[in-house]
Amino acid sequence: MPVTRTSSPGRELIERFEGLFLRTYDDGEGVLTIGYGHTSAAGAPVVSRGTAITSSQADEIRTNDLHPCERRVARLVTASLNQNEFDALVSFEFNTGDLGRSSIPAKINAGRKADAMDTLSRYVHGANSGKLYPGLVRRRKAERLIFEGDVEGALQLAGGHLGSADVTPRRAGSIGVGVGPPQRSNNSPPPPKRSLVAAFLSAVLAIWKGKST
Repeated sequence: MPVTRTSSPGRELIERFEGLFLRTYDDGEGVLTIGYGHTSAAGAPVVSRGTAITSSQADEIRTNDLHPCERRVARLVTASLNQNEFDALVSFEFNTGDLGRSSIPAKINAGRKADAMDTLSRYVHGANSGKLYPGLVRRRKAERLIFEGDVEGALQLAGGHLGSADVTPRRAGSIGVGVGPPQRSNNSPPPPKRSLVAAFLSAVLAIWKGKST
């Protein structure tokens, strides 16, 4: 039976790289994003400024966003894929939307899987800005690892945990996934404030320096 659905490790890889955001944020290239990298271009729900969702709604939206990516992988790649290979390509398509415009499916169908992964590894720049993003380099490496069967290594490379500030940029593609700097999760604590003691000592030091000059 051909593989048609993303596995649990495959979904975890995507979630770790996308990060979970329960309120709208700008992805860095002007695209409003929410949940696990969801944008209006991917379909319902439409993302507006000030939109807020729950964790369960984010899970549902992610599942709905995954289905068309899974269908595109199954349609474009006619060669037999194992679960890990399928998961890697779904992650790539979810992030870029570029699988159908790339030579990756043709190379896999021709039995040139290593060449296909070399091509995948080049998708590390913002679609609008052309800027090289280290987070995309890391994601492409993880996708290649999982494609080659190293699921544990791929998840370790993804690193972090859901809801953390360790979220990698994303690459713009046909489904509207964009790139941007790491964003702080709604569940993450705010940056620490400067203590009153530190502020007082700084003021005293400034006065002392003024008198000594």
